[in-house]
Amino acid sequence: MSVVVSIICVLGSRDGEHDVRSQRVLLALALATTVGLATGCTQQPDNTAAAAQSGAASSAAAPSPTVDVKANTEAVCTAVKAVYEAEEEALLPVVGELAAASVSGDKAAQAKAQAKGEVILGRISKAVDAELAKAVDPAVKTAIANYAATIAKMLRAEKFGDPSFDAEIDKVNTEVEQYCPGMSK
Repeated sequence: MSVVVSIICVLGSRDGEHDVRSQRVLLALALATTVGLATGCTQQPDNTAAAAQSGAASSAAAPSPTVDVKANTEAVCTAVKAVYEAEEEALLPVVGELAAASVSGDKAAQAKAQAKGEVILGRISKAVDAELAKAVDPAVKTAIANYAATIAKMLRAEKFGDPSFDAEIDKVNTEVEQYCPGMSK
């Protein structure tokens, strides 16, 4: 955590200059920090449980009536949160490197940080996919998959400095919070 605070202080105080690009980088750092600070998945909205139980989803995708959808969702969310927490120590410095390289325009440093990020993403993806396979609610699977894909975009630096990424972050955070409260905090 102190790494992120240090990076934010360095990037935020560049001779008093606060340009839009720096603000976007700081936003990306904040998103990465939220991954490590997620507080857990503890509840599912009633409308999702009702829709799943009423057969609103197709019969092939509908959870079995013997499966406790809420408990399953909690278990999957908790496991996915644990995946990100386990990678936090490796993840945050890479995001810091990407941010610094993006602000400075150093393409070589950015490529090096991206390569490190890809290794971490591989581990995260494998573990998250295994947990998603256990989820019985298709909406939960979609929300978590979208969240993971957005984190991956950030680590690949595809969206550093892109104003449209703010809206994308907000959308996936809102979506995942419906099923996994605290995941994006």
